[in-house]
Amino acid sequence: RRLPLRPGPVLVSGATGRQGRAVVRHLLADGWIVRALTRNPTGKPAVALAQLGAEVYRGDFAEPLSLDYAMAGVYGAFCLQPSAVVGSSREADWGMAFADAADRARVTHFIYASIGGVERNTRLAQFRAKVQIEEYIHRLDLPTTVLRTAFLMDSLMLPGSAGATVWGAMAGALGRALPMQMIAADDVGIFTALALAEPERYLGYAVEIAGDEVTLDRAKEIYRAVTGRRRFFVPLPFTVLRWFRADLARLFEWIRTDGFQADLESLRQLHPGLKDLEAGLRDILERRIAEG
Repeated sequence: RRLPLRPGPVLVSGATGRQGRAVVRHLLADGWIVRALTRNPTGKPAVALAQLGAEVYRGDFAEPLSLDYAMAGVYGAFCLQPSAVVGSSREADWGMAFADAADRARVTHFIYASIGGVERNTRLAQFRAKVQIEEYIHRLDLPTTVLRTAFLMDSLMLPGSAGATVWGAMAGALGRALPMQMIAADDVGIFTALALAEPERYLGYAVEIAGDEVTLDRAKEIYRAVTGRRRFFVPLPFTVLRWFRADLARLFEWIRTDGFQADLESLRQLHPGLKDLEAGLRDILERRIAEG
């Protein structure tokens, strides 16, 4: 198909992570020149992005000059910090450093990947850094779209103990009947492409995004239908979860009492192909098989 002419490159931070890879894929498919920011440009994930057609740039949130070099001349920028620092003071520092670089470069469209509910609970540890970053972006007066994501479906496909912990936390917090909103990382990429392609609709707005709302029992049924296997896990009460994953315990406590509140019907009008949990898990599995 003939792709429209795009006004300039888009710099994607967190490019080798789940959301970042999805953003790179969909921007390339939509005709954008994409710069993928990574601390290790010779690593396997970065090489895979280069093979897709991305321009790989070495960059570090703690090195402003590297951000300025990668940001020079771009039209847009996608801001996401590594999952390893989520909720930490470094997340806020790094997000603000990336925003500063975008401000110095006079970026036309800045997209910040936040989390659903930050505007409703500024005290939760996982939200604190994101609130600081959102407020800082606002003070800079950057032309911004904020995408506030629900729980990532991809987390339900994590292997081994990591996946079992997520399922156990979900069971301990929600029981069998309380639903939770989720989104596929792939759809974060699609919403980013939509926002950049339609700035008149998205620029200046914060949008909470999710693709489905399911109970634990329904999630188990879908997982088995997609993978052909049962998902084995032990429900983790908060008293147990707090002992070794306090961050996850706090997040699921909030999900149980407040939770994500995306308007799924309105989102499907913006993105008719928005994935429900079954479509999301199938896409994740197929992509995992294809990537080896």
